[in-house]
Amino acid sequence: MSVMTRGSDMERPRSGEAPSFVEAGPRRSWIQRPILAVPHTDLRLADGRRLRRWAPGDPRRREVESRTADIRDIDGWDGPKRLIVICSLDVHRFGPLLHVSMSYPDRDPPWADIKLIRYLFYPSDLDVMMMLPRDELYVSGVPDPRVGMDSHVFHLQQTPERWDAR
Repeated sequence: MSVMTRGSDMERPRSGEAPSFVEAGPRRSWIQRPILAVPHTDLRLADGRRLRRWAPGDPRRREVESRTADIRDIDGWDGPKRLIVICSLDVHRFGPLLHVSMSYPDRDPPWADIKLIRYLFYPSDLDVMMMLPRDELYVSGVPDPRVGMDSHVFHLQQTPERWDAR
C-alpha cells in the first residue's frame, strides 16, 4: 500500500468518490494517506495476548467520549495485567488520523508492548509518533473501576504525512 505521496502524481477524487487521501498543509498539496478504521472486535497481539473489547455500555467508554472532542469513532479494550487500550479516529486540520492510547494502572507500558500495539493498529509502512500533548489536551487516564484513575498513558498518533527526517 502506498502511504503518502505529495505533488502532481496524485489525482483528485472523482465526484461522488470517497478519497483515500485528504487535502492538508499550508500549501494545500494533496497527500495520499489511508483513512484507518477503529476495529470493533476482540483483538490479539502478535505475541498471542488477547485484548477484550469493552462492552457497549461500559462506563469508561462514556467517560472517554465526554472528555474527547472531534472524534469520528472510538473503542477500548482490556488486556492482560490490567492493560487498557483506546483507539479513536480523531478529526484534525489534516483530516482524520488514528490515535491509540495505552496504559497500565501502576507502571508505564514497556517498549515491547508499545511496539506490539503500534503494529496491531497501524500498517508497518505508515509513520506513527508517540506524543506528549500540551497540558490542556493531556489525558491523564481512564477511570477504571478496578484500580481508580490510571496515570501511565502513552499516546500513538498517525502522522499527517510521511516522516522523512533524514
